[in-house]
Amino acid sequence: LQSVDLSNLDSVREFCQAVDKEYDIIDVLVNNAGKNSAGTSTQKLKNGENLDDLFTTNFLGHFLLTNLLLQKCKRIVNLSSVMHHFPVYSRKDNISDIDS
Repeated sequence: LQSVDLSNLDSVREFCQAVDKEYDIIDVLVNNAGKNSAGTSTQKLKNGENLDDLFTTNFLGHFLLTNLLLQKCKRIVNLSSVMHHFPVYSRKDNISDIDS
């Protein structure tokens, strides 16, 4: 069992290196993790640029993971969530603003 933090691109790379060493073939890669908009923050990269954690977790992490494991994968399944249907007010700290 390996864990990976999709919001940390170095963690994704380390995970892929470990999987690459241990497995010859990946029957199915399922990209299913996601993060909603509550409590977003940014992270500073080695090159000094800032990335939004939400964007990194939901998009860049999955893209990098899939790209690095692509040659070993027989099938890739990308799932999405319904979080885009919920308004910004789905955050607990803004719940009192709904009626105003």
